[in-house]
Amino acid sequence: MKKIPFNFLCKYCNQPTSITEHDYKFETIESPDNLANYKFSLEIIKCPNPDCKKTHVNVNVSKTIIVGGRKDFGLVSISTAKKEVFDETIEVLPEYGVILLPSYLPKDIQRDINEANLIKNKSTRASASLLRRALQSMIRDFWKSEIIPGELNSEITQLKSKITDAALYNAMHSLKNIASFAAHPEKDISSIVDIEKSELDQMFKIIHILIKEWYVNKKEREENLKSLNKMASKKKQQSK
Repeated sequence: MKKIPFNFLCKYCNQPTSITEHDYKFETIESPDNLANYKFSLEIIKCPNPDCKKTHVNVNVSKTIIVGGRKDFGLVSISTAKKEVFDETIEVLPEYGVILLPSYLPKDIQRDINEANLIKNKSTRASASLLRRALQSMIRDFWKSEIIPGELNSEITQLKSKITDAALYNAMHSLKNIASFAAHPEKDISSIVDIEKSELDQMFKIIHILIKEWYVNKKEREENLKSLNKMASKKKQQSK
């Protein structure tokens, strides 16, 4: 159960918001006797955005198994029991693995983001690699006339003078750096650098921020200007 209030990004309206007790419900479901090691929980989150009000439903299944027992060493008995835990959360609503993205976002970018979300509970490294590719695709699409395509590090660096928000610029480099551990093996290929779920969550947030900064804001600006010009043209016709 999450500590209320908490920040939340709605997958329907793609708007960041804060969830209070009025928008949140969490219940733990008792397991039948034949599934005594299992724990089931249901999480329901309602988007408080008045233009949305849609519901997210997550189901969590966890299982705890005690393996081993005790081992005798003469007069001394030592416990060898180990706890193994299985834990997985399934998104029921919206449809599992699908993030509702703006329709005008290029389809290949939508595909990479949704695939990254689909496998995030199975492989954080594979998910991070897809987000890295989505970031590079977004840069090449939105800034295509401003950069020379190359390696992702070079493409981000070329945007330094164009992105006024230093924190956002640094976050793009951070996403690239974290994802690089998943995309490229270290010199010692026997050394596996894992991606923490909390790190992956932050990477998704950065992608959503960039979508809003580059695509959503641009679309809203274009529509507002178009609406204003249409009203001005209508007034001009009425004045004749």
